[in-house]
Amino acid sequence: MLNINDDRAPGWRTSRRITAELQEKGHSVGRYQVRTLMKMVGLQAIQPLRRPG
Repeated sequence: MLNINDDRAPGWRTSRRITAELQEKGHSVGRYQVRTLMKMVGLQAIQPLRRPG
């Protein structure tokens, strides 16, 4: 359904983006369902760090 090894910028794999991509492809899936599946397979979104200043 979704190519996990996509060559986009690091950190693009957020549950919201994966949900939107799956819905565009015609799959009926919710964000929390995607989050659960991400946890099961060990995927984590890379969040930008907060920089002081």
